[in-house]
Amino acid sequence: MSALPIELRAEAVRNRFEESREGRGTALILPGAYYSSQAPGLYFLRAALLDAGWNVVAIDYRYFLAGEDLSPANRAEAWEEAQAAYRFLAREWPDRRVLIAGKSLGSLFALRLALEHRCTAALDLVLLTPLEAQLAAILHEAREAPPHESAHPWSLFAVRCGTDDARSETHWAGLVPGFRSVHEVSLARTTHGMDSLDGPGSSLQGLARMCRELSVWLRHD
Repeated sequence: MSALPIELRAEAVRNRFEESREGRGTALILPGAYYSSQAPGLYFLRAALLDAGWNVVAIDYRYFLAGEDLSPANRAEAWEEAQAAYRFLAREWPDRRVLIAGKSLGSLFALRLALEHRCTAALDLVLLTPLEAQLAAILHEAREAPPHESAHPWSLFAVRCGTDDARSETHWAGLVPGFRSVHEVSLARTTHGMDSLDGPGSSLQGLARMCRELSVWLRHD
């Protein structure tokens, strides 16, 4: 494991980089507001991506590492860190396929990055415990703007937990034209932090199920 030289305003963006032997593409993992890139959900996700042949870079936001709360200023800086990480990947490896995975707050950043770059790259999205209401607002805004003729199709893998609202494939595709495929996993009796209400064993079973379905989805090309 190493770190990539990703910087924002001449300061390092903390990240962990792991290279797969297959190198099918590069996955960028964006954590939640108070959910580390090493927390169970993202730890299992990273392992599944590496096993499927993807290089993985996972960042952690400066405010989180400093033990600060998510203020508007910290949220804005975290978004800039996500942008800096994506720009680094696009600049250093322009020919590699890119997957963006986000947990909670990171799901909003992942979708925003996909919208910003949909005319320059064919991106795959993995959204864990997406923030439904805020995602809906972003998607609604995107729907209001006519899709550019050069926009690339997306593939989406979404994981919702407990009472998080689900979106059907038809609903997702209707909100943002151009999805190539949509797959959603629902983990019942699971918190937003991806812990099962039935104990650690059930938590592990849920994460293992997520990884199994993700492994199948990653072969969707």
